[in-house]
Amino acid sequence: MNRSHIPLVELAASPKGLVIAPMSASFSYTEEANTVSDAHRHDYHSLFYLETGRLDFEIDSKPIHMTSGALLILHPEQVHQSVHSADISGWVMSFDGTLLDPQVCAVMESVTTQIALLNPANNDLNFIRQMLALIFETASDNDPGNFNLQLLHSLTNGLFYKIAELYQLVRRGVGAMENSRPVQLTASFKSLVKVHFLTLKKPSDYAAMLHLSVSYLNDTVKALTGFPATYFIQQQIIAEARRQLCYTSKSIKEIAFSLGYEDHKYFIRLFTRLAGSSPLMFRKNKQTSPHKEISAHTELATHEK
Repeated sequence: MNRSHIPLVELAASPKGLVIAPMSASFSYTEEANTVSDAHRHDYHSLFYLETGRLDFEIDSKPIHMTSGALLILHPEQVHQSVHSADISGWVMSFDGTLLDPQVCAVMESVTTQIALLNPANNDLNFIRQMLALIFETASDNDPGNFNLQLLHSLTNGLFYKIAELYQLVRRGVGAMENSRPVQLTASFKSLVKVHFLTLKKPSDYAAMLHLSVSYLNDTVKALTGFPATYFIQQQIIAEARRQLCYTSKSIKEIAFSLGYEDHKYFIRLFTRLAGSSPLMFRKNKQTSPHKEISAHTELATHEK
């Protein structure tokens, strides 16, 4: 591997804010083939629904195995590549996350440190199929009416209201509180961390952006999640460090600098404490150790059929 950065694929220019297409045997997203074959990330969210067949990914260095009826949501920061497909049919949709209801985003935010792979029940699958077909029909309308865009975005949110319900079913304890002030504040904090973690490393930075005291932010986040605000900042940093170690050939010093640390020795100590091994050992282990496969039956639990 000799790569100085992780390629970023941008959403194709679309006034609708989304692109949707059926999967086929020649499936290659809506991206250029030369970028799909290598590990990369997006500036948008993606949804994959596999009706039939098998589709394998590697996401953040973890092998992901999709079989019939599986639903996968990819977030912009996640590094991934398609590894194998066989006899596939289904849907793939790329979309701007700003299209979604903030309450839906709050639910999705609760699992963005994991790989969002779901195996819905049959009645939920029927709903998902119908909604994806309606979204595709609406997006493909050659003679759209005055409210086509509003209809398209409403249908997209309708689909993700159902997906948010599935998230809640497999992560009980989050669902009933989505309208509460602590949940909304925590979701806003996490969203800010994802955007600013390279430059802002202290909870006080985010408290100021949210017009809160540091103590109130920490108390709220910890009461809801069990972890202080610092934990989420550091986890975002370490997650990105792992991606850089796995998918680039940057030196440890270069990675530290790209993550906002002028003192690379401090970064090494921080990574070692949080990840359980030094950056160098982590990179060596990833290059020599087999990955543990993740399927829809193991990640985020399973909503039984």
